[in-house]
Amino acid sequence: MDYEAEYNKLKTEFDALKGEARKWEDRSKSNYDELQKAQEALTERDQAVKDATTRITELESTNGELSSKLDLIDQEKAHAALVKEVAEASGVDASALRGATKEELESHAETLKTVFQPSAPVIEGQANTPGEQPSDPEREAVRGLFGND
Repeated sequence: MDYEAEYNKLKTEFDALKGEARKWEDRSKSNYDELQKAQEALTERDQAVKDATTRITELESTNGELSSKLDLIDQEKAHAALVKEVAEASGVDASALRGATKEELESHAETLKTVFQPSAPVIEGQANTPGEQPSDPEREAVRGLFGND
């Protein structure tokens, strides 16, 4: 038996197997590096999803608050329009009216009208102050004759 030929044959097979093993080792290292990169990307994506979910929750909360405020403003506008309507219909100042419904406002307006109804006849110009007296040409002529001006 030729040991040298057998040795060379086994050495060649060994080198081929060693080359094949190194090829698989390189692939394994490459796959491991790709796996590490994929895990990092997955971690980053998970964090981004978590951040986005938190932001969505915050925005939904803010949206709910703003929606509530908007509903409240709409209710206040509707109530103000109702008060204005009752005030115009009854002749009572809108700032004096109290009540949540039209019936309550109308009832309160009627109460105010009866309570504040004038007890004596109203004299024209009674509420005017002296500086607001209507001008009269005869009165002005007499003041011109006898006034200190």
